[in-house]
This record gives sequence, C-alpha cells and structure tokens, in this order.
Amino acid sequence: MGHSVAVGAAAPRTATQAVFLYGTASPDGAMAIYRSDDGGASWRRINDDAHQYGGPTLIQADTRTYGRVYLGMNGRGIVYGEMAARPPELRR
Repeated sequence: MGHSVAVGAAAPRTATQAVFLYGTASPDGAMAIYRSDDGGASWRRINDDAHQYGGPTLIQADTRTYGRVYLGMNGRGIVYGEMAARPPELRR
C-alpha cells in the first residue's frame, strides 16, 4: 500500500526510471521508504527503523540525480537523502 510515490532519474546505463515509495512494498512489509529500479517488480528499503522521519507527507524524487529523494515533513521542513555509495552493479 502506497501513501506517496515519486519517479526519479534512471540509474546510469539504464532506461528505467527509479520509483520511490513511502508505504509497504509487500503485504507483510514494514511501513518504510523504498526504491525500485525495475518498474516496481522488486523493492529495496532505503531507510531503517531508526530513521522513520516522523512519516513524510510528501515524497519527491530528483529527475536529474539518480538515487536522490526529497521528503516533505508535514510542516517541519524538507529532508533529502542520497545513496551513500554506488551499488556494485553500477560501478565502472
């Protein structure tokens, strides 16, 4: 179940745009922030239990920078996150 969804830049050397979800990616999944690089066929959780951010009311992905996502915090500002390191499949 998705509360907010955003579409962002595709990973390098791919054509499929990244999809970000604030919600649950499976019926038994945790309420969290997820990213899919394959059109929603699979989801990777990109936050953890210590970083729930109070439940964002808005999510927006950067259409120019792969992996960057912005979270609107219900009047408490904007938080953004980026990938800490490039995944092995994207290194070269």
